Amino acid sequence: MTKVLKAGGLWLLISIIVWVVSMWRWQGASDVSTGQIVVQLGVLPLALTLVFIGVLFGVQRLRQIAVHADLPAAPPASPDASASFGSDDPHPRGHAAWLLADAVTLTLGNDADSAWRSARTGVHRPGLDANLKDQDDLPVFSARVTDLDLDPWWSGEPDLPDCLKRAHVVRVLQLLSPSLRQILDALGSLAWSSEDINSNLHTERQDSFAMPNHLSGVAQPARGGVNQAEHRLQLAVRLIWPQHWQPDVRDAATEWVRRQSGVLFDWADRHQVQDVRWQVGAVEGEQGWWREWDQVLSHMGQEIRPNLLMIFAADSALDDDAVARMQARGELFTAQHQAGRIPGEGGVGLMFANRAAADLLGSQHPDMLGVRPSIRAQREKSADALGRSGCGVLSDLLTMLHAQWPGEASAIKVISDADHRASRTAELYEAALAVVPEADPMTSVIRLGDACGDLGVVRWLAPLALAAAAVRATEHPCGTAWVAHVHDPHHRTVLAVTSTELSARLA
Repeated sequence: MTKVLKAGGLWLLISIIVWVVSMWRWQGASDVSTGQIVVQLGVLPLALTLVFIGVLFGVQRLRQIAVHADLPAAPPASPDASASFGSDDPHPRGHAAWLLADAVTLTLGNDADSAWRSARTGVHRPGLDANLKDQDDLPVFSARVTDLDLDPWWSGEPDLPDCLKRAHVVRVLQLLSPSLRQILDALGSLAWSSEDINSNLHTERQDSFAMPNHLSGVAQPARGGVNQAEHRLQLAVRLIWPQHWQPDVRDAATEWVRRQSGVLFDWADRHQVQDVRWQVGAVEGEQGWWREWDQVLSHMGQEIRPNLLMIFAADSALDDDAVARMQARGELFTAQHQAGRIPGEGGVGLMFANRAAADLLGSQHPDMLGVRPSIRAQREKSADALGRSGCGVLSDLLTMLHAQWPGEASAIKVISDADHRASRTAELYEAALAVVPEADPMTSVIRLGDACGDLGVVRWLAPLALAAAAVRATEHPCGTAWVAHVHDPHHRTVLAVTSTELSARLA
């Protein structure tokens, strides 16, 4: 019906233009035939309308073909997939990384499991914040974490630079602290011996040097011994700070995190970690992060040595400068601009292991979850544009995800960074129900942004932590959670978090 109305409006506009031009031309004419009147005022507007609609349809179709061509193809089903149901290997090689621990600090809760339970109830919503005012001196809606300890914690550390004592920086660091402690505690509980590492690495090397049957008589290449540096654990820490922070603030905040990470360095010394790599470079937007994410997970999936990766992020838009920036760009939610964004804040921490480390930790973490690289595509029309926002691109991505990880429909959960905006909500629900019509949208689709507002860089990782909590909470052995990022006007990103049993079945 909407398309019919648009076509009618277009015909009316073209008809008016043609009529005005025709009347102007016929002012000096002595006689105008009936045929000219019919053709000029009736047939010509209709023909121009049909041509214009045809051109628009052709351009739209070409863009769809280009978008679908850029999408990665879903891998074909393994011919012996049924044989892998009884596999003794709970950590299939197909996974790029395994999630060992997760932690969040949000308005929904101070850990991922409680945040997931709160998100499903829908009782937590942003409210008016008397401490934040817009340019009209009116309270701003916000999603504030209320139980933060903002006392002067630097009193015992007199050497800290002044940039860490700013109110906004203090808030971000305090948002990160609970997640940092939880992940470091989880790291401290991990233990394995160097003999286990040597044995696992020896097995991997035997697999890599295995000769094909038609070369069974050919001498195998020299294998050589495994030196100490080659078999040591690899440990990396990725810190993601607010995008508007200056390099000096990022460096000072990173040094503060290092001071709080005594557990990490003690654990690294006990397990003879070769080197703890700290990565603190600025990220070039959300798409820049997903490119980095895919590269890191691809590297971990190819590495035969045990690798651990810890990722931390924290951000807060609950200060006057952030509110002023949002309002100046026309992005702040107000009574007059309800399509704007609501300031939020949070912190998140995640710890991943590659397959070699997951093999060593299988008995300690039987419930570790599988995570793969993202699948991304670009919309042809901005989600912020006027008119109805289609869900075709997101539906295609979720369909591919479902083809790769065909879990039980009743056990699939969808966690998204979508907020209160109708365009994102409609796109998310329509795409989810198109792919999994059996799902209950009220309990199976969660919009994290609707409860927590705009989380900044935390928005990239917090849905993943809640997806892990959703898989743990399900009673189905083949639980699956999809993460759908729809905040960006054009780009769409999805990835899956799967239970150990489902991952082993589809290995």
